Amino acid sequence: MENKPRIQDDTDSSSQTKKTVSSSSSPTASASCSGKDQQPSGSGQRTLLYKKSLTHDDVSYCRLMIPLESCKGFLAEPEIVDGKYETIIMIIMDHEGTMWEMEASFDELSSSYMLWLNWDKYLKKYELEAGDVIFLYQDPSIPTVSHYLIEYEKRGRESNPKKTST
Repeated sequence: MENKPRIQDDTDSSSQTKKTVSSSSSPTASASCSGKDQQPSGSGQRTLLYKKSLTHDDVSYCRLMIPLESCKGFLAEPEIVDGKYETIIMIIMDHEGTMWEMEASFDELSSSYMLWLNWDKYLKKYELEAGDVIFLYQDPSIPTVSHYLIEYEKRGRESNPKKTST
């Protein structure tokens, strides 16, 4: 996959976006979830599942919160097994084709899924900060339902160098 600016209507065209597979969100952040928003990608249409501006907590506590209400279309309803909520494994692919295995655990107090495993490594690798925005997609070019595509957009600062091809 190549790095290129994300096609968008609501942000500065000088901002850069990176592709990866992941999901994330926080109840205090600007977030949205819609199966109707679609972006072109490769051989088909990808569907925007979730959009979130990263919060200080998402970055400093190394966990991404996704409110239950926002992820009903793409994550399973929380299930209790042996007295505790079952963990969901998500496979997320980045713009370099790296697959990130992440765990989503349900937190009853916040009524949110928390994405933990490898989230900190992803943040560090791409130097993401509070205020950066992530976009979670379902992409028909990714064959497995539990695999997701993510893009990020750095706000107000230089992004990683972009690669172009024609």
